[in-house]
Amino acid sequence: MIESLNGVLSIDTQGNTNIEKALNKECCQSILLKKDKPITIVFKNVNALVNNDNINNQQHSIHLIGDTLQNTQSGKFIIDAQLNGLTIQQLLNMDQQTLERLQATDQGVFKINAEIVNLPIALIDQFITLKRPDLAGLLQEALGPQLNLTLNQTTSSKGLEFSLNAQSALMRTSMEATINDKISLKKPLSITFKITPQLVTKLVAITKSPSTWQLVSPTTAELIVDTFQYPLHLLENKALADLDLTPLALNAQFKLQPASLSSGKELAIDIQQLIAKAQTEADRQIGTITLDGDAKNNGMPFTINLNANITKSKQLGDFVNDLFRNLSIQGNLKGLPIAAFDKQAGLDGQLVQTMGERADIQVSLLTEKNMPVATVTLKSEFIDIPNLSFVIDKDVKLSKPAVAKIYISPSLIEKFTLKDNPEGPRLKEKVTSVIKINKLSFPWKNPPSKVPPFFLDTLAIDADITFSSILMTKLPTIGDITLNDCIMRVSGDSLSRAAYLASGSFSQIGEEGLLYDLLGREIKFTATTNLNLKPNQNATIDALELKLISSLAEMNLTATVNKNLIKFDFDGLTRFGQQQILGSFAGNALVDSWSQQGNAVDFSQANIHLNAKANKLPVAFISAFIKDINFSSLIGDSFETSISADIQLGAKAFGKLAINLRSELLAGSGDFKYNQGIFLNDPTNPAQFDLTLTPEGYATLRQQLSDEASNFALSEPARMTLKLRSLNIPWKETSTQAIPWWKSAIDADIIIDKLVGVNNTSQSKVTLNDIKGHIFSENISKNIIFNLFAKGHTDTELKTSININSFLENGFTNNGLLNKNNLSLNLDATLTNLPVHLLSQFACVDSKMCQKLDAIIGANLDAKIKGKVQQMNGPIFIELKGVHSHTLLDGQISDGTLFLNNNFYAELAVTPQLGKYVLQDLIPFLSGILRSDQPLKLSMAKEGFSIPLRQFAIENISIGSAALELGKVHFSNHGQLAKILSLLTTSSAKEINVWLTPTYFSLINGLFTLQRVDMLIGDRYPIAAWGKVNIPADNVNMVIGLSGAAISKAFNVSGIKKSYVLQLPLSGTMKNTNIDKSKAVARLGALVAQSQGGPYGLVGTALDLASGGSTEETPPPSTTKPLPWSTIMDDENNQTDTATPVDDIKKALPIEDLGRGAGDLFKKIFKKK
Repeated sequence: MIESLNGVLSIDTQGNTNIEKALNKECCQSILLKKDKPITIVFKNVNALVNNDNINNQQHSIHLIGDTLQNTQSGKFIIDAQLNGLTIQQLLNMDQQTLERLQATDQGVFKINAEIVNLPIALIDQFITLKRPDLAGLLQEALGPQLNLTLNQTTSSKGLEFSLNAQSALMRTSMEATINDKISLKKPLSITFKITPQLVTKLVAITKSPSTWQLVSPTTAELIVDTFQYPLHLLENKALADLDLTPLALNAQFKLQPASLSSGKELAIDIQQLIAKAQTEADRQIGTITLDGDAKNNGMPFTINLNANITKSKQLGDFVNDLFRNLSIQGNLKGLPIAAFDKQAGLDGQLVQTMGERADIQVSLLTEKNMPVATVTLKSEFIDIPNLSFVIDKDVKLSKPAVAKIYISPSLIEKFTLKDNPEGPRLKEKVTSVIKINKLSFPWKNPPSKVPPFFLDTLAIDADITFSSILMTKLPTIGDITLNDCIMRVSGDSLSRAAYLASGSFSQIGEEGLLYDLLGREIKFTATTNLNLKPNQNATIDALELKLISSLAEMNLTATVNKNLIKFDFDGLTRFGQQQILGSFAGNALVDSWSQQGNAVDFSQANIHLNAKANKLPVAFISAFIKDINFSSLIGDSFETSISADIQLGAKAFGKLAINLRSELLAGSGDFKYNQGIFLNDPTNPAQFDLTLTPEGYATLRQQLSDEASNFALSEPARMTLKLRSLNIPWKETSTQAIPWWKSAIDADIIIDKLVGVNNTSQSKVTLNDIKGHIFSENISKNIIFNLFAKGHTDTELKTSININSFLENGFTNNGLLNKNNLSLNLDATLTNLPVHLLSQFACVDSKMCQKLDAIIGANLDAKIKGKVQQMNGPIFIELKGVHSHTLLDGQISDGTLFLNNNFYAELAVTPQLGKYVLQDLIPFLSGILRSDQPLKLSMAKEGFSIPLRQFAIENISIGSAALELGKVHFSNHGQLAKILSLLTTSSAKEINVWLTPTYFSLINGLFTLQRVDMLIGDRYPIAAWGKVNIPADNVNMVIGLSGAAISKAFNVSGIKKSYVLQLPLSGTMKNTNIDKSKAVARLGALVAQSQGGPYGLVGTALDLASGGSTEETPPPSTTKPLPWSTIMDDENNQTDTATPVDDIKKALPIEDLGRGAGDLFKKIFKKK
């Protein structure tokens, strides 16, 4: 008995309650329990009376009453129930006598009534949570915050009658039922409830489903039970599993109103309608279930239909066992959106790319001859499986062979091949594969208690897969290939240990590529292997046998795998040439200590052991891997080789490699090892390679070394020998670093018996005999000894020779840079009649440098170079004599700076090439030079001369004073001097004769200063030039000065002083200098107009001011006095000047007509003579 019980349930915003805290229970942290504000529920004045006659078991009663208050919402509950004079067993086994007693209230009473108003659902929810924390908040999400309920019970001649009405914010139901000897409905039961997104989320969490589907907005569902009938006595003392379903009568319908589901932004399903029906009659063995639904996925409709006849079990616990008796299930799904399942399975689009966007599926499960038979038909964009039928017994077995078609899309292949490489292999077009399934089975417990899990090792299979044609593109090193008539058979009692057999043919598209070069047009193949597959483990291969047959080669490959050891055995035949010369190869390889992580195989720590031999192997084998090199011209059409290698990969990689190579043009052998670098394995066993370099072979090499065309060629084969007595090339420390070659050690000789080169244009030829080179270094950065000797002759029988002895010490830093701080060099080189230009082309020197060398030196060179530099201190002597030049440098390097012991001297023959490739870059107005009467002479004073070698830069070079003597020189009519002359005369002569005074210049801090140099052009017009060139800034700022004498002679005017100099700017860059001709014309016009006087003089004065004539600096004086042509000019000056008067000179010109007057004047000044 409870009297006046009062209590409070408080729930904070996180869903924690005071009851949980009081019981010291961990609070249930569910997002569904979280509220915007706390909730307080008060129950008060609760009275409860429970009466139970335990002795006679004849009287049972309960009376419960109370009030509730949730925040400001008040409520109440009254529950009154009693059973007098009857036992529970009598009530459940109700007969006519029991019914009469119930109707006679003075003998016995059964009564139950309830009224509930605004009962807080959170109160009930809390008691449920104490037992089942995982269900926290579920009742509130299903019903809402409060519940209203009325239950009335009456007794009639028909038995006990009940009337129930319940309503909440999310649910509404009403029911009228009668209980006599059975439970039955007087009126249809109706339950309408509102399904919210939060409720769906909660149910998914409770069931621990991996589904990502969410309800977008609330919807409504309705359950209507028209008929329900079940005998009352069958409920007595029965567990749920023991209930007999046979007498059940049921006619019910569930209907879901339109609803929207989503899974991420991409997937959405709009359910238009979903209706499920269940129907069975009492004492019938069969019940029917139907399901019909219409929906849309992203606007596309799909439907689901299910019709099932279900056997009613004598015991509910045997329902699954009895399911297959008289089974009849027909299911049809049309337009099923595959993407909906793709994401749920976590396949990231692979299911869609395998099957297509939508599928039609028909499923039937029937009982035939007391045996369940399942038939599946599936049709989609990429899969067509008709009538795949299984018999379900102890095993699920394919009842008859089936044929399926699978269309493989390019996007499916790209999903894997382009994952890490956007330029990886691609499928060109859709591929059709036909799968004939001969056998398919897996165990099945019959009758099963539940569907057994699927394991690879329990699946037996025998299937043939055929591909008519497969076109693959962008395969690494191979390119595009086509596979034809491919057949693959998979067979075995267990798919985890199945045997695979594949055969077919493939060919490379086009006549360029690795496969075509190696094997020819078409290659037939067969491959067999046993593949081991285990759940959650890596796939392994016991053995692999591969055989390739083509018109050019045959190959057999056998591979076996034992734990982490892979063994390869291979052999084959090759054919090449029109005569189909037969070659062969064979070998074996072992790979151990490799590992596998997931699907990735890791060979980074593996050991590799290789032995291989080849006889008459086509050189096309090499060309197939290294493109764009004609190896046939270098080594011949075929070669023989033997290779032995033991290689251990990893951070401390080391190993050995022995190679022996023989061919028509190349022979050699070497025994190498590597351990953080490459070494000769045995210093007492040198590596030696002999090469016969043919003219075709040299042309191939040159093409690889330089893209520029060359006139040089070998006129006959040259035999070369490279002998390595010592070699040590250290390995780079990281993949991004370059190989530190400067730390290498080498001891090698190179010998060339005879080198005969020819210039294809001039047919000049040079022959060098007995070329011997030697290089020795224990560490290139520390010391290098290099010697080179050769003797020969030119085609004019001039004897030529090379004799170089050098020793470089501390030549490079630890970073591989030239050591400018303490480098030491001993050099003694003598060259006699060396055809520099020809040999420069042979060595693939840059064409621009070849042009400069040819312009300065000429065809042959005699040179003496001596140096004895110790730690960037010591003398250096260079004397160069060529057809075009003679140069002498006697210098001293002191603390890294080059000084002169004597004045530098050079004498060069003036040629168009010298002007084009050398002079015009330094002195722009010398562009267009053709020749001179005397050689050009260049001298530099030792005073003020220095070149710092450590900080070598143009701005650090110092040339205190230098002189360039040209004398009488001839120019073309396209250079800068021709532009100057065009201002003075309209002469169209092809050549311009210029007489120059010595040119004095200096170079300080990158500023080239040219003192005034006077010139007499065409024996008539004296001009001058001076100025500066800022070489680092690439800025030319020079002046061309037109003398008064030149202007007077050009325009036949008087009144201009002969000593006057009109200054015209020559500016721009070193590659593009120009005279501002429009400004020059304006200045000349102004000057001539001033000399005329009168109105034109007024125009001239204005134009002179406008063109800057008043701001000119005084021109520098001539550096040579008297000028060498002064006597010629004096004779002309003694003659009387006769000026041609200007016609139609107006008496006066107003200022506003100056522009028109200037135009008139220019026409008269520059009219054609």
